[in-house]
Amino acid sequence: MTAANFYSVLGVAPTADQSSLRRQYRRLARALHPDHLTDPVQKMRAAAAMVKVTEAYSALHDPQRRAQHDRALLAHRPTAKDEHRQIVVRVTGALAGVMSRNPDLGFDQSMVTRILQGASEHIPEALQMVKDSISEADGRAEAAAFMALAKAFTSYGELLPEGCKPEAAYIFLIRSTAFECLKDTVWASRLTWPDLPRTRQTLAIGRETAEGEAA
Repeated sequence: MTAANFYSVLGVAPTADQSSLRRQYRRLARALHPDHLTDPVQKMRAAAAMVKVTEAYSALHDPQRRAQHDRALLAHRPTAKDEHRQIVVRVTGALAGVMSRNPDLGFDQSMVTRILQGASEHIPEALQMVKDSISEADGRAEAAAFMALAKAFTSYGELLPEGCKPEAAYIFLIRSTAFECLKDTVWASRLTWPDLPRTRQTLAIGRETAEGEAA
């Protein structure tokens, strides 16, 4: 029996019911499908991630295995590598959820790749910020995912040439994905999204809309 946190692998809260588990599994299956990727390395990583997602869903879908898993979690402390991988899957699932609800906004694969890469680069720093203040049970992975996306966003803003207009679709997607990561956690109402660096411009999308995407 693995001591991996299958809730974090799927990107759901420990209180998630069967319908929530099934819905999130389908989202991840769509996001990690090889037909959505062109780069061979990304295809290989997606296939490996899908194996873990399927393992997690199979365990949590079965009440007896889920109870065994919950007991094992009490004695397990995840490594930094475990948490990094779990957060990447959490961001991927959140991203897939936002895109599935907004199919007409014209998101392209390069934008999706940029968001995933940006989040991955900032996960170690985000985890460092929350490791002593938020427990795993209280949503450390979800809060770290939000912070990693926020840092990726501010880095994007800092690299914008002076006077250059930010991409509205990118702003919408990364911010909505960040709030989606906080879904069903207390942090959804406690963490705030940063202004765009340099111009201090408030995002084109209002917070209420972004949070509506996460609902």
